[in-house]
Amino acid sequence: MLSRSDNTGIIPNSSFVRNNISAGGSGFYNKFTIGGNVTYTNSAQRGPLVGGSSAQGGSSALSRLLFIPRNLDLQNLPNTDPITNGSVFGWLSTQADNPIWSTTNNSYTSRVDRVSSSLTGSYAIKEWLTLAYRGGLNTYTDARRSTIRPGNTGKYGTGRIVEDHLQNTELEQTVTLTFDKNLTEDISLRALIGNQINQRQFEAASFLGTGIIIFGIDNLGNTTAIQPYGPQFRKKRLMGMLGEVGVGYKDWAFLNGTLRRDQSSTLNKNGEIGETGRGFFYYSASGSLVFSEALKLDLPWFSSGKVRASYSRVGNDADPYSAGLTRYINNPRYGNNVGTTDFPFNGVPALALSSQIGNPALTPEFTKELEFGADLNFLKNRVVISTSIYDRRTTNQIGEVTLPSATGYGVLLTNFGEISNKGIELAATVVPVDLRGFRWSSTLNFTRNKNIVESLTDGLDLLVIEPGFGSGLVQPILQPGQYYGSLYGSNADRDDQGNLLVDPNTGRLIPALEPKILGNPNPDFLMGFINTFTYKGITLNTLIDYRKGGSIYSTTLQSELGRGVTRDTEDREQLFVIKGVQGDPNTHQPIRDGNGNTIPNNRAISLNDYYFGAGSAGIGGQAEQSIYDATTVRLREITLGYDLPKTLLQKTPFGNINISLSGRNLWWYSPNIPKYTNFDPETSTYNSGSNVQGIEYTNSPSVRRYGVNLRVNF
Repeated sequence: MLSRSDNTGIIPNSSFVRNNISAGGSGFYNKFTIGGNVTYTNSAQRGPLVGGSSAQGGSSALSRLLFIPRNLDLQNLPNTDPITNGSVFGWLSTQADNPIWSTTNNSYTSRVDRVSSSLTGSYAIKEWLTLAYRGGLNTYTDARRSTIRPGNTGKYGTGRIVEDHLQNTELEQTVTLTFDKNLTEDISLRALIGNQINQRQFEAASFLGTGIIIFGIDNLGNTTAIQPYGPQFRKKRLMGMLGEVGVGYKDWAFLNGTLRRDQSSTLNKNGEIGETGRGFFYYSASGSLVFSEALKLDLPWFSSGKVRASYSRVGNDADPYSAGLTRYINNPRYGNNVGTTDFPFNGVPALALSSQIGNPALTPEFTKELEFGADLNFLKNRVVISTSIYDRRTTNQIGEVTLPSATGYGVLLTNFGEISNKGIELAATVVPVDLRGFRWSSTLNFTRNKNIVESLTDGLDLLVIEPGFGSGLVQPILQPGQYYGSLYGSNADRDDQGNLLVDPNTGRLIPALEPKILGNPNPDFLMGFINTFTYKGITLNTLIDYRKGGSIYSTTLQSELGRGVTRDTEDREQLFVIKGVQGDPNTHQPIRDGNGNTIPNNRAISLNDYYFGAGSAGIGGQAEQSIYDATTVRLREITLGYDLPKTLLQKTPFGNINISLSGRNLWWYSPNIPKYTNFDPETSTYNSGSNVQGIEYTNSPSVRRYGVNLRVNF
């Protein structure tokens, strides 16, 4: 199979190209079956530096793009100094790079070459006993380059090049022996034992070049100083022994059980096997009953029904090198200060241990889950309902806990607390019309999950998941009794009734002395509505999403409103009275009249002052005023396809030919987002690797996608 994807981004000089080739086959001889496949994928990516306040500061293409007037024609304004080749950006030349200059000269490139392959084989010892093997390899190299050319206004005015060379390899093999036989006419048994081995190795070499010599030549050899930029190495092995047993009775009652013991190289070998050693057990049990068959129900309106239940305990090990006090220099958690321009001073190369200390007593994480469900079919499967309720609890989670600086370390990697997830999942499919070749099928999906931090380590009241924004803005945290990843940060003073306190001298909000929880980034529930219409080879699919609730902190909205570049703030000089009561900025208490009553705020400020400056609801203000409800209804996708009639393909080598038109993310409506910002809450993608939700840090906007697809089967 051959495939190619060629994409051009909405930001100038951004692109992504991917080529894929794969081949495979299988064969059978006597009692042997063998098969295999191999896939090679090459991808090349190029894009500008983005993020409103990235590590490159004003070098980002988005650094000031949201600030400038909408009627300013960037295309016809100078963007490059003809003598120095540096950025020219009018009155902002000393603050940020011209976006057009930045997208041309400040770039990120990546080339990934990936090979994955698998080999399978089995031998039927008996008709009911099979020995099977499956092995696989997945490896890739990634060559990355980040360039900031001379003449930028960011941190590296003389230019900077960072080259990363990454290699990741994963090997896995599984051997199983399977028993599958009917013990009696009514009872069937399937049992399996096996062994699985997995190894993952990651290596990275990075180099920093500063002081670009010749403008436009982007490689390390064109810099005045080259130094290491933090090598990395990780290696992990996991070996598992596994077993599974399944019993069936008359095709309407089923019981299954699994047991697995993993041994991980990332855990301390000392300790008692099973909990604090390298080995740990986990298991599951499930059962289902097709009661319509068991009770021999024969009802015209009821087709079938099944109930099910399951319980599982799943273990998870730690990252490599986490369970020891000492660290390897080339571990990513250590040695990441090698040769930077900031450490220790004046660009002198140096090496230092990380501020994180490992934990020899580290134990695996465990997740226990209890689930009940039912599947019900009505009216000859014209109505199908499937529902599940679950209670999932994760204990001994592995994470970082802040240490006092007097210890010599900043954080300790340890096990902490318990988090619960309780929820319901519902899917209902209805076929309202199925007549004369025309069929309409409609499916509704509903998901509600409530995740609560039940407890943390003794003596720990609050744990920051990702401290990247600093305590003065907003941070995702864990706190007992609160939702997972609650947004925590700066806010405005309020009285006992929840009214905002306003400084009567300025008309502005009074900043509170202590941060607090500002919102829950997790949605109240999610819904999806799918409709499929088919008629004589024509298929129309539509998908509508609905997200209810979930808070989002947005610096894009903060910038647009603070700078007054949308119609939401088109009259910047209009007077505005903040709804609240008068407060004392010194005591942080409400001001009261002679009768002890609070005094409503009556000091007017301009809309400009409301969104800009200290004590405002935008730039320079508290994070609380930049928190929004992310409720959104979205037309996720529409696809219109046509299958060519079989009669036209009878004398061709084609089995099926389908052509389709598709559109994604065609429309959305977020009622609680300022109307004219055109902001899509789904762009909240800050540091997804840390499971952080609800934080948007001047991301690139979302896009609509249109496609023409041709699928041919031979």
